[in-house]
Amino acid sequence: MIIDAATPDGAKAKVYLKDGTLCELPIARYNTETKVAMVYEIDDATGRVKLTEWEADGDNKMRRTPIIKAVILEGSYVEIDGKRV
Repeated sequence: MIIDAATPDGAKAKVYLKDGTLCELPIARYNTETKVAMVYEIDDATGRVKLTEWEADGDNKMRRTPIIKAVILEGSYVEIDGKRV
């Protein structure tokens, strides 16, 4: 099961590490089968999510997208509404 942070299930989900502590990483997406979390990169200086440089999006619009990296959380698990998934 893939849990996306932008869905209602993602808002209710809590990812726990192998030792049972709550994961504090800013997770965008988590795969319960492979234990791979797609995590937003945080700028150490500002504490904000790192973004790409401005890119043209057509029709004279510019946009930036968050930088995401994959992290394997061995032994982690998810609980949604207090039930382990």
